[in-house]
Amino acid sequence: VLLHHLLDFSRRPHAVLSEAARVVTAGGHIALFGFNPLSLFGLSKWPGVLFSAHPVWRHNSLRAGRAMDWLRLLGFQPLMLHWSGYSLAHHNSDKGSGVTLPALAQNARLPFGLFYLLVARKQMLRLTPIEQPNWAPRRVPGLAINRCQCRPHHHD
Repeated sequence: VLLHHLLDFSRRPHAVLSEAARVVTAGGHIALFGFNPLSLFGLSKWPGVLFSAHPVWRHNSLRAGRAMDWLRLLGFQPLMLHWSGYSLAHHNSDKGSGVTLPALAQNARLPFGLFYLLVARKQMLRLTPIEQPNWAPRRVPGLAINRCQCRPHHHD
């Protein structure tokens, strides 16, 4: 299942993720794209809400860590987390050096990119069959009372 910014614009992101998890078979994958609330774009969302009613400014700020927690609760194992979109946050005018700030941030895997891609696999539950014991049950005398064998006590 591919969720391309779906959780960012949903009113109930956990319900959307639960439904996506329901339809994925064991061993299947979810790929989730989300806006990073720690990027410059994510941080500019807060003043943007004050000046515009456009949906891009009214998206959910779902951190990648929270998305991973939700996926783990739904029986998924996160496999990959990739941050990207650094060049949209900062442009370096020094093109002669060959090393740019976005390239350094990408190589260092800093969690400040515009968006993230999270891939997780649904865990397969291994059921252990109930096996019959290899021995035959035995009756042990004296452990079960079939009838009361009480005798009155006589005093001399």
